[in-house]
Amino acid sequence: MKKIKLVCFLAVTLSAFNMKAQTAPTITETVDGVFTSAPVGHALSIAVPDLALLNIMTIDGTIANGEGVDYNIANLLSANSGLVAGDFDLDLIPSKTFWLNYTSVIGTVIEGIVGTRTINVELAGDLPTGMDLQITPTTAANGNGALGTAVSTAVKLGTSIAENVPTPLVTGIGSGFTGTGTNGVKLTYSLVFDAEADFTDFKAGTYSPTITYTLSDWDDLVPVP
Repeated sequence: MKKIKLVCFLAVTLSAFNMKAQTAPTITETVDGVFTSAPVGHALSIAVPDLALLNIMTIDGTIANGEGVDYNIANLLSANSGLVAGDFDLDLIPSKTFWLNYTSVIGTVIEGIVGTRTINVELAGDLPTGMDLQITPTTAANGNGALGTAVSTAVKLGTSIAENVPTPLVTGIGSGFTGTGTNGVKLTYSLVFDAEADFTDFKAGTYSPTITYTLSDWDDLVPVP
């Protein structure tokens, strides 16, 4: 029994010795008598990059980047289209719906100045003479942040706005995200005929223009409050 007590005593003594060998923390007493240690810590570094991400989504919520959008005006000749001799009504062609999803994180352009972004749309290639692709956007209702405002008037590309002309669709975008799928800016595509165009120049054929959307960088610069 005495040997057991001796072993226990040595263990406690060595442990106490090791504690004394370490650097003792500084302990201070607050005014209300509570003891606390001196503060310790370390620095953090968090890198947040500028982001400008953009996707086109179908009405089913799948990515439509690079996919074709088919319009066949020959469908107007079907028995149930409603087209009759003496008429040429593009309103009889059903519209198509897409969504723009985007994420934007903005920073300072120069000291004390921040900028907003714009989504531009442009056409490359030809449409039939006198025809426009009309794009009607609606301002994003979901998501979080400064998602911008859609233009109030539909954008008409083709005859009204020539090809390779970037045209604002959504302006005033700051830091924000729309959500994915059927969220963000809703786009309605319609084929329309320019009322001032001469139908004499309207010709049969297959036309394959490209529509491009761009989330631009730093448009309107405003001072930081």
